[in-house]
Amino acid sequence: MKDKVKLDWLPLDSEISLEGGENEEGADFMYNHEFNKRMRELHATYDLRGIMTYESKDSEKPIIMGDVEAFRYGFTYPESEFRNFTKSTLTKILNNFVGFSSLADVPVAKSIVDNPTNIVFSYNELVHSTVMFLTQLFDLEDVRAQVKAYLTNPHTFKTRGLIPALEYLLTNEPRITESEKSVISELLNFLQE
Repeated sequence: MKDKVKLDWLPLDSEISLEGGENEEGADFMYNHEFNKRMRELHATYDLRGIMTYESKDSEKPIIMGDVEAFRYGFTYPESEFRNFTKSTLTKILNNFVGFSSLADVPVAKSIVDNPTNIVFSYNELVHSTVMFLTQLFDLEDVRAQVKAYLTNPHTFKTRGLIPALEYLLTNEPRITESEKSVISELLNFLQE
C-alpha cells in the first residue's frame, strides 16, 4: 500500500516504465537537467520583462517562447519543489502582465519599457507576448487554474488597463491566432468574474 501512494502521481496512460528505466522517454521526463537548470535561472531572475520581449524588431516570437517546454516540464514534474519553482516563475510573469497594465492608459509612444537587451516595446507588445506564451500552456489544467486564481484573487492589484488592452489585442491585432483569441476570451472572463 505504501508503494501505491508513492505512484499516485502517475497518470494511468503514462509511458513511464515502472520497471526501472527501460523507457528512455520516461527517464528524460523524470529528470531533464537543462529544463531544471533553466527554470531555476528564470526563477532567480528578478525582472522577467526582458524575456517577454522580442530578440529583434524582425522577430515574430518573444524570447520566452524558447522556454515553453521547460514550463510544460515543470508543471508536469512529479516533485513538488520543482513544480513550485515553475509556478512561482509563472506568477512573476503574471505580475508583469497585470502590474504594467497601467501603461495601457498612456499613449503608446510613452508606454515604453526598456529591458536588458535594449529592445524597446510597448505594453501592447507585452500583453501579446504574454498571451502567446499562455496559449502554449493553457491545455495544462494547473496553468489554467493558476492564471484564473491569480486574475480573480481580490488581493491581486488589477488596473483598469488590462481589460481594454486584451480587448484591443482581440479586435485590432492582425497577427493574433484563433488559439490566442480563445485564450484572450478566457482571460477576459476571469477578469470580469
